[in-house]
Amino acid sequence: MKGKMNSYDKTWHTWAAAKGEKVPMGTPMLAWSFNRDGEGEPGLVAKRDKTLGIITADVRQSRQDMVSLAKPQEGVDSLKGKFGRPTTDIPGVTAKLPRRDGPSSARPVTPVG
Repeated sequence: MKGKMNSYDKTWHTWAAAKGEKVPMGTPMLAWSFNRDGEGEPGLVAKRDKTLGIITADVRQSRQDMVSLAKPQEGVDSLKGKFGRPTTDIPGVTAKLPRRDGPSSARPVTPVG
């Protein structure tokens, strides 16, 4: 877990295994991890916990010693506030802030008119 915890990323799914599809087919869908409690559809985490025989709160508690090892990641705030329901931050999941030192891609705008 320590080797993967700072590798936030997204992945393309080319088939819906949850719908029973056995081979790649259909439109690719971009998938990512939820970064706050409440981003998943209501009941989704509970269903996953039941299926896997786990309790999310217990898993989090067992990993508390790793929170201090977490590094800010780009993209974790991309969908913040887009779910239409309240969300709460998860300890250790923080956004990497843009650099304020060094070169910038911003360019001056020439006024028109």
